[in-house]
Amino acid sequence: MRSKVIIGFILLLVLACRADHVRINVHFDALHGLQREDRVLFENNPAGMVNGYEYRPDGTYAVELKVDKGFSAALTQYSQFRMINDPGRAGHKAVEIVVTRAGGERLPDNASGKGVVARDMLLAKELEAG
Repeated sequence: MRSKVIIGFILLLVLACRADHVRINVHFDALHGLQREDRVLFENNPAGMVNGYEYRPDGTYAVELKVDKGFSAALTQYSQFRMINDPGRAGHKAVEIVVTRAGGERLPDNASGKGVVARDMLLAKELEAG
């Protein structure tokens, strides 16, 4: 009986810890220096972090974002995920959530989508290259 209570408590604790974030998988053609623990931003506010990434057989990278539940209203079918230069951390990248239209269905935990790279980030990279 006691072991069942302990197992139940551990399971509840694991679920409670997981419930404060929404995980979103965003596919990018390249990482451009994006790293684990880089920030996720919404309206210039820290909204989460890059939890990890994986190279996929189709040649893209699946980037797992861990977004704080408090920003879940920004995760809808009209959300766009843009890789940018982090405005608050020189030399780092970030993923910016941009809501392109009000309303829409909220994205469920572990939803997947296609990310885009901000044009200004690509231009800066081209200027560096010469």
